[in-house]
Amino acid sequence: MAWSGVEAVLDRPDAPTPIANALVAMAALGATIPSSEPVVRREGDTTVVDLGVVVDLYEGGVGGRFVDGRREHAPALVDACRDGATHDDLAESSTGPWLVRGLGMGYETPVIDAQRGQGLTLMAGMVLSVTDGDHRDVVAVTSGQPEVLSAPPYPADRPAGSSA
Repeated sequence: MAWSGVEAVLDRPDAPTPIANALVAMAALGATIPSSEPVVRREGDTTVVDLGVVVDLYEGGVGGRFVDGRREHAPALVDACRDGATHDDLAESSTGPWLVRGLGMGYETPVIDAQRGQGLTLMAGMVLSVTDGDHRDVVAVTSGQPEVLSAPPYPADRPAGSSA
């Protein structure tokens, strides 16, 4: 979304939209620009990438930390998203500010974080947005191990964007 398009949405206080509300909330937390300036990266530098999309009011996205073009391993919170997992299971697995929620138009159920969802249990068949600190993935809860639907289509040990 071009920043001029974002400004057009924000300039319409008479017709707030879910996107405008989200952008206002992000700006309140300091995210006021869609990208950063060009920067020279050195070997070993960490880059945080977070991509979000909204299509026909459905929201989704992925994010993570990359070192030398390789995405850091998914946090334990992703692995904790199993059939029967409770709030306590998820809270014990988190490593930073965390949120586990359904995907759809905004925040779909379940919504589980440090303050909400104490009585909820994950069930096979749920598809979730799982955020733990800088890491965000789309995860399907199955009868076995969780399936990361947002995993890259290349081996984890290969740098992103390379053919090696």
